[in-house]
Amino acid sequence: MTSENPPVDLYKALLAAKRQIPKMGKDARNKFFEYRSYEAMIAKIEPVLEANGILINASTVSIEESSAGNQSKTTVAVDYTLIHVESGQSMTSRFYGTGMDPSDKATTKAYTYARKAMFLQVMGISSEDPDASFPQSESAVDRAEKVAKEGEQKYKQYSKDVAGAADEESASRAVNAYRGWFMNAGKTTPDIAWSASVEREVDGTVQEVPVSEYLKYLGSRLRLQSEGYTS
Repeated sequence: MTSENPPVDLYKALLAAKRQIPKMGKDARNKFFEYRSYEAMIAKIEPVLEANGILINASTVSIEESSAGNQSKTTVAVDYTLIHVESGQSMTSRFYGTGMDPSDKATTKAYTYARKAMFLQVMGISSEDPDASFPQSESAVDRAEKVAKEGEQKYKQYSKDVAGAADEESASRAVNAYRGWFMNAGKTTPDIAWSASVEREVDGTVQEVPVSEYLKYLGSRLRLQSEGYTS
């Protein structure tokens, strides 16, 4: 926060804006999961903020770049300052974003995820929306690691069930149980975390992959095991 006193007028304007912003569910889908599109969020949120006299200023704190195979990875830390134009009151919060891309779009994606996280938190978007439960103190990468570890536990559990199955039907039940867990994880994990990368061994090599793709990979291994193959 940039002012010594609580930005009361800014808080009032934010509250008014929150009441005017409609509920937002996941409006788009790719081959892995449903997600809330950035474009839809901007179209609904920014006009309401402007109507209530709230501007947003972004300042980059840090940029970290690396690579994993043919993928470029960028993680950015951005300070977003909300400014109430009429009173001059403001407050600043820091958000993080991670993007991966085989060409030159990793940085753009990272900034998009950071701004998306900011909107989700600042506007407190519908508590019925899974993304609203994403804690500001937890980064997308931290959440992705948690989901990956939970997926690994589920994989080990169902892998044992497949190994001990008496028939094909029993083995299929274990595979379907993992698939059900995967689908639920995709619905309850924030988009920015579901798309964030984790470092894991895939097909014999350690690489950084989106957690959604890693969990899908575990599911494919489980399915092969159920068909009589070994991992």
